[in-house]
Amino acid sequence: MPRLLGLDELQERNRRAAEKELADMRADTISYLRMVAQHHGNDGIRSLLVEAIPAWARQRVPPRSERVA
Repeated sequence: MPRLLGLDELQERNRRAAEKELADMRADTISYLRMVAQHHGNDGIRSLLVEAIPAWARQRVPPRSERVA
């Protein structure tokens, strides 16, 4: 029977999984940007940024008083 993990072990496992997922997403993003730059040059990157920045700016950032520590 597998041993049960403690809370600290679960939290550490989740933290490592989240870090790996973020690193994978970053690597995928860099690969995609390189591919766009190779095939479409600066205009392709510019087009991506024109689309991405307004979407990012629309995201609501809660006031500091509403953030969970």
